[in-house]
Amino acid sequence: MSQIDELFGAVRKNELARVASLLDGEPTLARARKDGASAVLFARYCGHHEIVVLIRRRVTALDVFEACALGDTERLAALLDADPALVNAVAEDGFGPLGLASFFDHEPAVRLLLSRGAHVDQASANGMRVELIELLLGFGADPTVHDGEGHSAADHARSRGHEEAARRLGWR
Repeated sequence: MSQIDELFGAVRKNELARVASLLDGEPTLARARKDGASAVLFARYCGHHEIVVLIRRRVTALDVFEACALGDTERLAALLDADPALVNAVAEDGFGPLGLASFFDHEPAVRLLLSRGAHVDQASANGMRVELIELLLGFGADPTVHDGEGHSAADHARSRGHEEAARRLGWR
């Protein structure tokens, strides 16, 4: 098994001490990527906050996708200043900046991306707060769009128990 596989396996299992040991032994693993996701982004996807913090301390600069997923609007603004096209970039794993910022409920990052011309159809719902839903709808998000499995944002909100968000998105 490669060190990258070991790292991502330890992240998946929420093995903080193992992740720390692997990174101590090979600091460059902090920038490792697997299946299109960086180690810090994968830890965020898994919801392992302590591991996110551990890896983040070892990464000198976040990319646009990591900045959106972690809600680092200062880094996000600097990246967009340097390359405005990043606002609608798509990561190797298929997610865009607005999708990540909205999925992880980082309203300041969502506002920044929208103000810089992000395509509102890249937004993603994760039982978002109604205020964030209103913001996206105000920028033209279509609540009737369905994902590849035929589910709408309202369907996802309802399945996660977010009834108010589901109603605002058109659930009947």
